[in-house]
Order: sequence, then C-alpha cells, then structure tokens
Amino acid sequence: MSATILLSVMAASLAIPQSSSSFDGAALAMRDSDGVAVVRLFVAPDRTVEDCKMLSREVSQADSERVCGKLVGRRAAAPAFGPDGQAAYGTLTYVVAEVGNLRKTGIEGNLPADMVLDVKSLPGGLKSKAIGLNLLLDPEGKVSHCEASDGAGEGFSHAACAALANEVLEVRKDPAGNPVAYVDRMTVAFVSKS
Repeated sequence: MSATILLSVMAASLAIPQSSSSFDGAALAMRDSDGVAVVRLFVAPDRTVEDCKMLSREVSQADSERVCGKLVGRRAAAPAFGPDGQAAYGTLTYVVAEVGNLRKTGIEGNLPADMVLDVKSLPGGLKSKAIGLNLLLDPEGKVSHCEASDGAGEGFSHAACAALANEVLEVRKDPAGNPVAYVDRMTVAFVSKS
C-alpha cells in the first residue's frame, strides 16, 4: 500500500476551529471598504487567535489591519482537533460582509476552490464537482492526514488526497517561532474536460 493511499485511511476525524460570536463585533470594523472581507485565522490549541491574514484584495490596508488587529488575541468557540482527538493548532476561514448597514458574518462562505483538478469525465455527466477536505499538515507543511469534510464520495476524496500527497503547503509557527502541525480545510474542484 503506497503512502498516498495511507493518507486517508486513518479512522479518526479532524475538526477545524469554530468561530466565536465575539468575532462578529471585532471583525465588523471596516471603514474604508464595503463588501466582503475574507480572513484566515490561525488558532492555537487553547483557542487563542494567534494570526490573521486578510484574503480579500479589495479591502484597504487600513481596514485589513483594523479587522485583523481586533481578531488576534480573541478566543475561538472551540479549537481544532487532530486525528487523536486532542486539541491542535488550526486555521479558520472567516467571512465578513459589510455593505452600508448590512452586516453578515460566518465561516467558509461560497469561496473559490483552493485547488482544481482536471479530469476526463465525471459521473452523471457533471461538468464540475467541488469537495471539502480536512487536512492535518505536519510541521514541514506536508499532508499527514486527509479526509473528506463534507461526505463526498470515497473516490473523490481519495483522488484529491492523492493529488495533495507530495505537495508542500503553508508552514505555520507557534509564538516561539517553532513550526507546528495544524488542521486546515481545503476545497478541491474536479472539472471535466469533456
């Protein structure tokens, strides 16, 4: 059995951190930008938000600093959990929409896929299919555990996990600067060439 297939064989489930209602007021601090702000939070096992990165290009630098400045140090409702069931470092994509007086917050939103895989065909004549994956990345940024996060068929999750087997993703560090393992979520889109 190859290492590629072993990535998705482990039985325990991974879980990303859960957002907190305390994020809502902090995140809704945009003054110079209207629209949707997508931030990526790095949450410690003790639930503390240690890092924040603005993913939305249309958000001003001032709003980016303001939003992230208010989120870092806050506590998530729950930490990430690794395959051993223990609290772990994890990332959380958090979406803030603010247009005039309309405000909405949440997680994951309807974001573009993180990775696109071209395939010859898909079952049922589908042109595309997106699946979510929960990943455990080791301190070097390599995938050490991969599983479907959304009940996707086993074939789709195995193919997506195999495609990630040799990839090096983002390396994350604790406050002391040491690389750490962490849980992440990724969306993979399968697109039919036919």
